[in-house]
Amino acid sequence: RTYRRTLRLPVGTGIVAVEETHHDATTGTGAGSSGEALHRGGWLDARLHLTDLRDLTTAVRRLRRLFDLDADPYAVDERLGADPRLAPLVAARPGLRSPGTADPDEFAVRALVGREGAGRL
Repeated sequence: RTYRRTLRLPVGTGIVAVEETHHDATTGTGAGSSGEALHRGGWLDARLHLTDLRDLTTAVRRLRRLFDLDADPYAVDERLGADPRLAPLVAARPGLRSPGTADPDEFAVRALVGREGAGRL
């Protein structure tokens, strides 16, 4: 699956394409020099096409927010897993993240549309 969108950035515009890829832990694809697998789940491969390199930091920051990459998945799993109703869900999908938005304006529109009912648009 691939997610693509344009970004309005401080200096110019950009296009981000994020593709879900899968790591093969059995063959060691993506492994370090020791041959051990570094990751057992899916990877996100992000490609940024920017009109101005000065926007790189802002674009990366927005991607981190979009995919909730600054959250500590172990702490989240521990906290949510302590709730008896959520524990089975957390155990079934450990490390699941809460998606965000790449653009603050988009977030505001989604909040308003969600409040009014997205099905009526």
